[in-house]
Amino acid sequence: MFGIVRIFALAIAGAVWLLAAESAHPTADLLSEILKINTSNPPGHEAELAALLASKFKPLGFEIDIINTPETGKAHFIARLKGDGTQKPILIAAHADVVGVEDARSGRWIRSPASLKTAMYMAAALSTSKVDWAVFAQAVLMIARNKVPLHRDIYLPL
Repeated sequence: MFGIVRIFALAIAGAVWLLAAESAHPTADLLSEILKINTSNPPGHEAELAALLASKFKPLGFEIDIINTPETGKAHFIARLKGDGTQKPILIAAHADVVGVEDARSGRWIRSPASLKTAMYMAAALSTSKVDWAVFAQAVLMIARNKVPLHRDIYLPL
């Protein structure tokens, strides 16, 4: 089932990219904001992203936890949208840290980042993190905005 969810998320992400080229779309807008924050790992620095997300989720009634780690700038973000508790909670997860783009001479890349194969790898790394997270986040934000009755809590960590 996870494979189907991943394919669905990637299909939505592809549609979002197309929509973004034509007109404004909430998921594309959120993705654009997320992409502007450099969370290349190392070091990650997810705290800035956590602060941005908290400003979007909290006004819609989400319980927000930002857990700082001992490493400066690193943090975990957890958003919780409460349901009525009649069913077990669900966790929708992705990660915020992404593969950095360094010069091929640095030794971190086997091929130049300008090569098609490396570009495809970078796209795959991005699609498994920030794109997924933007799609998941937008779906949960829409549930909150539309006040959809929930039988379970939804947790969205980053």
